[in-house]
Amino acid sequence: MTFYEIYKSRKDNLAQRIRESKSLYETGSVISEVFETMQYQYLSQEGNASQTEKLTDLVNMAKTAFPLLESVSKYKLWEDAEKTPKKKKSLMPGFITLLIGLAFVFGPLGYYMFLYNVKLEKMQNFMLAMAVGCLLILIAGFMLFFRRKVKSKATVEISVDADDIVKRLEDMVKHIDTLLAKEKQSQKITQQLMDSAINADEAQLFSYLMEAKLSADADFALEQLDEVERYLAKQDVMLVKYIKGNEKYFDFLEGEETKTIRPALVRGGEMLTKGLAQLKYGEKI
Repeated sequence: MTFYEIYKSRKDNLAQRIRESKSLYETGSVISEVFETMQYQYLSQEGNASQTEKLTDLVNMAKTAFPLLESVSKYKLWEDAEKTPKKKKSLMPGFITLLIGLAFVFGPLGYYMFLYNVKLEKMQNFMLAMAVGCLLILIAGFMLFFRRKVKSKATVEISVDADDIVKRLEDMVKHIDTLLAKEKQSQKITQQLMDSAINADEAQLFSYLMEAKLSADADFALEQLDEVERYLAKQDVMLVKYIKGNEKYFDFLEGEETKTIRPALVRGGEMLTKGLAQLKYGEKI
């Protein structure tokens, strides 16, 4: 499975978990967890182990660089928003009104005392009662009409848009798959170049074989073939001669006797080149 195919199998579950998230932080945690699970599932498949480092880097980049805040929905709930502060009201008009009110109350009372020659001692209790009444009226008016200014702060509640996030993640996963495919192709080409390259041991062996050919010395040439056998042994390659039980490694000819014409090359139980053997006339495999 590709990384994108793994994502598609988890897409609906991811969207549901994002909808159930209660904050942007929780949404990010859900995305991180799902990507790590996808990474493990992808690398657990045969043939993907070589891409562990590359995929880890890509997934970490996706988790940290994903524009989560740009994918939230357009719904915003504003509470007690106040864009322009209100100006404070002046106390002077109220104070002047209070003085006028007191003049209307106590002015006629003073005139009455002056007109009928009433002494202050007789009016003290009456004036005190009026003053208390005026004070109570003032307090009542203050309580009824005064509005205390409440400083409000604009707050916003943002809910994530699960469908938008899932769509953005899908595009990102497709891009990761493209990069992984390029990485796998690059590794394949590199391996082919390494396989086709001649190392120092091979170069020395071929040099000896060419020397044997130019020398026209049969004994020297046979000695170099021993070098070939030792070189193959270093590469864990076995020269398999024909015996009963290993027929699968050989093609067969008929002849005067049963013998190995060309040994098979085998490494770790896997045949590299097939051998050639001769069977005596009438002998069955």
